[in-house]
Amino acid sequence: MRDPHPVLDSIAPVVAAARQVRFDAEAAEAFVAAQLDAARRPRAWDARVHFGDGTARTLMYLLVLDALNFCFWDDGARWRVRHGGETFDGYAALAVRLKRAFEAGAPLHDPARLAAMRLAETAELLRGDEGEIPLLAERARALNEVGRGLLDRFG
Repeated sequence: MRDPHPVLDSIAPVVAAARQVRFDAEAAEAFVAAQLDAARRPRAWDARVHFGDGTARTLMYLLVLDALNFCFWDDGARWRVRHGGETFDGYAALAVRLKRAFEAGAPLHDPARLAAMRLAETAELLRGDEGEIPLLAERARALNEVGRGLLDRFG
């Protein structure tokens, strides 16, 4: 049987000769098992940043959030959103911004509305308190694509 971890064979002489450090295989196995177990458990819903009303609008929130969840860095000022006394950036800022829009009744649950959304509307939707969200035009296209895809598939 081929060793699935050939790196272990290559470092064996170093480990055997070590005087000040030792490798505890049992502790390493327990650590890995705990990490895998934690990764398999679903995380709790963070209502501070996520929208949820128990209806199909929550599913649309998640779909829109997932469609826009990419690349939050660039060389400019970091895009940030303030909410509930906290400042968020990256994914959490996106989640908060969309949460506010859904709570305010924005028609983001309507595929026709998403399909027709213009760049300026997307810019307003994703307006931050600091900086500008990177790749705004690509995010606008993603919203349009989600809307068209839903309309094509479900009418």
